[in-house]
Amino acid sequence: YLGLFYNGWHPWWVLFLLLPMIIIFVSNDEDRLSLVAYSPFVATIAFILVGHYYNAYQLSWLFFLIIPILGVIED
Repeated sequence: YLGLFYNGWHPWWVLFLLLPMIIIFVSNDEDRLSLVAYSPFVATIAFILVGHYYNAYQLSWLFFLIIPILGVIED
């Protein structure tokens, strides 16, 4: 519906990335509250949304740097 009527095909698929984040959160694993577990999803969502809405794909790839930075900080 959103893609058809609001021409939002590209950014709306990131909603599917919420499903693995929810699965990680409801799991009984002790690492479920680790920020590193969520960082690839957050980085991908930020990359797509900032790149699409602000036309800043050249700079939005820097969001992927949060993955190793959080890994170093939490380790």
